[in-house]
Amino acid sequence: MIRKTMVLKMIRLCFILAVMVLGFIAIVGTSSDDAKKVVSFDFEKEAEFALPPVNDTKNVSFDMVKSLASGAACNTTNIKSELDKIKDEIEDLDKVKIKSVRLEYIWASYTANWSPMAVTDMTCRLVIEGPRSGVFYETAINTTSGSQFISLTDAQKEVINYYLSNRNTDFTYCVECYNHDNISQYSVTYAVDIGVIIKGEF
Repeated sequence: MIRKTMVLKMIRLCFILAVMVLGFIAIVGTSSDDAKKVVSFDFEKEAEFALPPVNDTKNVSFDMVKSLASGAACNTTNIKSELDKIKDEIEDLDKVKIKSVRLEYIWASYTANWSPMAVTDMTCRLVIEGPRSGVFYETAINTTSGSQFISLTDAQKEVINYYLSNRNTDFTYCVECYNHDNISQYSVTYAVDIGVIIKGEF
């Protein structure tokens, strides 16, 4: 009788221990799954999109007094394409789920040559066209080069931020020159760098 009681106690004890072990395993497994869902790593990096330069050129044939080439030269891109270009420059960017791309600055520069050099009436500007459009960096061309950070109006910021938020949407940017009737030939090249903060998570 005593032996039977001892056996029953041992069986009961083993059952309790088994239940405890299974419960512990279940808790650990659930905690591990929850941890995988909760744990994420934030990503925040400065970056710069160096847009390919655009060039406006005019050349006049002196014997025919005829414009051979004149007009605005443009390029089309989108922010996703610009992000793809800098993936090799920024560590882990290709692994990040991007949440936002925030504008920090726009740096614009130009180089120019024209003839006759004595004429300094020409003005050029950078124009962005697409679902949101705007005019940027309108400059009197009276030196062969220049550069500056562009001080943006609220309307201009709205244009840029639209494309930073809608990263698959194409926009076209052009350089346009005018007041050049007294200039026989010119070549003006604009370059634009857009500084941003990229935020996301792994």
